Amino acid sequence: MYQRRNELVFGFHGCDKKTCDEIVNSEKIQLHSSDNSYDWLGHGMCFGEYNAQRALEWAKYTKEHPQNGKQKIQEPAVQGAVICLGECLDFWNPAIFLC
Repeated sequence: MYQRRNELVFGFHGCDKKTCDEIVNSEKIQLHSSDNSYDWLGHGMCFGEYNAQRALEWAKYTKEHPQNGKQKIQEPAVQGAVICLGECLDFWNPAIFLC
């Protein structure tokens, strides 16, 4: 089911503006992965592929509904990243559902 993907993608993560600024302006920032029992895709960090607007919508939603997020959001913002996929499960590939 998993395949090696060597391409790079642009990912976007909704968070608080302070977090974005700390990541951009600091040489020693530590990102924290999620390891909650309800993380249905597994442990890690959620980045939306090629969709900065969706990440901003999530940050705005989390500001209004803080019980749904790990971080308290004062000012919704978006952090972008270039990600090398490596080993991944592609939900857009219909062949994986033929098992």
